[in-house]
Amino acid sequence: AGLPEDRFQVIVIGHDTSDKLIAHSRVRGVTLTGSDGAGRHIGAVAAKALKKTVLELGSNDAYLVLEDADIETAVKFSVMGRLYNNGQTCISAKRFIVTDAVHDAFVDAFVAQMKAIIMGDPTDENSRLGPLSSQEQLDTIKEQVESSVAKGATILCGGKAPDRTGARNAPSRWPGISSTRAWSASTRSAPLIRICPSAGSRIPDTGVNTVALA
Repeated sequence: AGLPEDRFQVIVIGHDTSDKLIAHSRVRGVTLTGSDGAGRHIGAVAAKALKKTVLELGSNDAYLVLEDADIETAVKFSVMGRLYNNGQTCISAKRFIVTDAVHDAFVDAFVAQMKAIIMGDPTDENSRLGPLSSQEQLDTIKEQVESSVAKGATILCGGKAPDRTGARNAPSRWPGISSTRAWSASTRSAPLIRICPSAGSRIPDTGVNTVALA
């Protein structure tokens, strides 16, 4: 990129060292992509030193499908939005909230596309889904799937790691978990999808309700 030598460096450090770096007089600001807990810590240290911060933290981004949606287009970009970078992008769509009027049509088309996803070597142009970042991440995702099923989820496709080399998880989709339960508690950095009908709340199914559930 044309930067002077050693201008950009990658170092692996813990909080004790990073706290000292943030407080250093030559550091003008700090950015973080990570968990809520890490963000609270870094934000507090930076605030104490009066340093500017940009914190990109864990999230459960919602994708809304309203009554006037073109289902084919909505499903196409829903699948793209969830599976980009193997579903491990922190700003990707994770929760799909769909009005009752188009819920069944959306689910049928979405599941069909997810079942057609080809999993394989990410350097193969025919592959649409590669491995997760680590075995540890795969183990975490397995626990999240099991927890969601225990709380009432119904898996419509995938949900199990295929019998092959690498930390891979079949693309999964399920409905039926209250938005107040475990699903909303943490980010899913994997190709896991929750689709929630907007009528699942206690107020009438309207576009306004769909936004409220997000």
